[in-house]
Amino acid sequence: TGSYSASPYRLSFHDFHPEKVLGFLSHELDFTNLRMLWSKWQNKADLRMPGGPVLPFGPDWFEKSMSKIFRLRGDYVSDFRMIDFPVSLLSTDESPLFNGIPGNDDRLKKDLASMGVFDKKMSVYTLYRMRSATVAGYTGFEGRYYSLFESLENDLEKSADLQTLITAMAWKYIINEDVTHDHIPDTPETESERRQIIFAASIGLPSFYVKKKTTSVFMKKILSKTVNVRNSTRYQGYLKIKTSDYMKALSMTIKEDAASLIESMNLEKTITDLDLRITDPITYSASHRLTSGILKKAGASHPLKIPADEFNQCAEEYYREELRAKHLHEAFSLIADEVESIEKGTNDSGHEARAAYYSALSTRNGVEFINSIKNLIIDGSLPLLYIVSMIHLLLILLYIDKKNFSAIEDNNK
Repeated sequence: TGSYSASPYRLSFHDFHPEKVLGFLSHELDFTNLRMLWSKWQNKADLRMPGGPVLPFGPDWFEKSMSKIFRLRGDYVSDFRMIDFPVSLLSTDESPLFNGIPGNDDRLKKDLASMGVFDKKMSVYTLYRMRSATVAGYTGFEGRYYSLFESLENDLEKSADLQTLITAMAWKYIINEDVTHDHIPDTPETESERRQIIFAASIGLPSFYVKKKTTSVFMKKILSKTVNVRNSTRYQGYLKIKTSDYMKALSMTIKEDAASLIESMNLEKTITDLDLRITDPITYSASHRLTSGILKKAGASHPLKIPADEFNQCAEEYYREELRAKHLHEAFSLIADEVESIEKGTNDSGHEARAAYYSALSTRNGVEFINSIKNLIIDGSLPLLYIVSMIHLLLILLYIDKKNFSAIEDNNK
């Protein structure tokens, strides 16, 4: 979160009512971790008056006056969607979700429904999960930790590669029995302990806390690679870990435990890119690049130097205008490359697909056609005849991609 995707957001002082700003976190973290995170967040935000942080209280006009008089600006978070959206429900003591027993998701839904906090008709939200073939008709993995990508080529592509690598690494752990359920206890407390880190990173908290005597052996392994870990002076029996140092330890764990996978999958560039996003986030992380685009539109140098409403309005306009146009330009560039490969004969498209391709474009050159219509599509002014040609072209390209992918699968069997 923040490294590959983000959703920058400004919170004003009068947004900091706990029941409002904490979103769904009370259903995703246990009380201890939530209390620590909330305390850390208050210290990070600009809510300070003589005597310490203060939270909004009283009628709306009073809170706004108070924020102006004492210049209480609120806060800026890099990935607010992770807080404002239910990304991962917390297990209960009676119904653990990650114990590997089939049907555990249905048992948790029933448990939460009996508590009045969830509807059994909804799917169970988790940060990462497998699709059930019996329910969806297909299987695969779904990540709910993605927000907005600043670039489809640089962010979406790299995050998909990293997700594939981590999934393969998990299977390697399982097959070799390097990690079992005993290494990652499935209790609400340990589940919350490991999950709090992604929420802390989304808010932009510099550190988080883990029990000295945590029962999560796998987390202990990662912490052994983390530098600058020290005892917490505020919470006895806890360790204080810097978020940035923990991210570096995660990268180190991947490079050590998935070295053979990185080589066989040709993902050396993906790991180099990951390290750059961690060590130089101002230049390479998605959150900073998205924020820079928003600030450029707003004419400001820092999120906290403009009112929250103005920043969020500029963010919405930036997403719908500049970011949308950038994504479409990237998409058209990729389409033009595929079209050029068909016309040069470097793409094994087959006679049937090539015939359909030339029929759809008539006598027009494919690359020239793409370049001539892309600005019209971005502006929403493309004539219907060209829209039909574009739809036909996309269907043909999808057909060729599917055919080539099936051929690769057959060769690998």
